[in-house]
Amino acid sequence: MKKLYKGLGWAAGFLNVLDAIFTLYAVNMGLAQEVNPAMAYLLNYPVLFVLVKLLAFSLFVWLGKMTKISICIVFLLYYGIVCIQLGYLLPYWISNL
Repeated sequence: MKKLYKGLGWAAGFLNVLDAIFTLYAVNMGLAQEVNPAMAYLLNYPVLFVLVKLLAFSLFVWLGKMTKISICIVFLLYYGIVCIQLGYLLPYWISNL
């Protein structure tokens, strides 16, 4: 079971990276807006935006002494975020083939 939660932690980290990439892309294409004011400001500095997202996630997950249930919740939240992003990005990508 310990491997499962470790795997979910890594999967959530990967989804966090996808979220950062998709957010940068969608905002730059005018398809979305960042609702977090601090992160919206950082979108002017894409490398810094990604670094802050990754650092915040890392601090939250690995230094926050996450419980098994919180790892599951974080994974599900990022899974949902990425699914929503794909919901509006996929039709855009397909229509521009």
